[in-house]
Amino acid sequence: MLIVTYIMGHTLTITQETLPMVHAHLRSCYKPANVAPHTSPRLANRQLKFFFHVIRNQIYEDILKWQQATLHTSGGKDTTWLSTFVVMLAFAMVLEEAQRTIQIQADAKYRKRERSYDEAQQEASNACERIDARFQLLVGLFQCKYRDKKWNHGGSFGPQTPRLKNQTEHNFCVQLRDLLEERRKLAPNCDLQLTSSAANVRHQKTTYARGRTCRSLHRPNASIRHA
Repeated sequence: MLIVTYIMGHTLTITQETLPMVHAHLRSCYKPANVAPHTSPRLANRQLKFFFHVIRNQIYEDILKWQQATLHTSGGKDTTWLSTFVVMLAFAMVLEEAQRTIQIQADAKYRKRERSYDEAQQEASNACERIDARFQLLVGLFQCKYRDKKWNHGGSFGPQTPRLKNQTEHNFCVQLRDLLEERRKLAPNCDLQLTSSAANVRHQKTTYARGRTCRSLHRPNASIRHA
């Protein structure tokens, strides 16, 4: 899911090693005297992106169906928390990448004078807010499923998360938590709050005027924000 989303957000170009050969075989089209590096075939790009778009939608559907089935199970919360948490984390990363691409597209529209700066940024902001609103539904379902008073202290990912018995799983969550703490220290302008409640995932302004970052998950009423 992450790999396909990354591909969708980047332009595919012809490698420098094969570019002369491809240029030499072009027919029925204008052939510039000098071929610039990072040349991208527009038609091939659109065809490949459509193919990856279909794959991405199928992956989303499969994962969401699995997540729904897992959230509806009556099994022990300790046994399913990590898998559903990782899925939510992956979706947060995917949506952050998608929102980053939206902001880049807004900047491109402004630079090509297709939109004014305010129009481009407002259009991107509206798109990001629609993504936020839909993801908030998943966050709410996750929080409702995994509220548990016995997880007040000593959780692998902090307060109000379970302490995982598997040492590898426990270490993963601890290291992820440490990474968030480290990010907060390295980015003084970021607001990273890890409280005893679960994370209310929000987006923070980044390098673009209204750039957004991905949501994070912890437990209700806490927020994890990073640039």
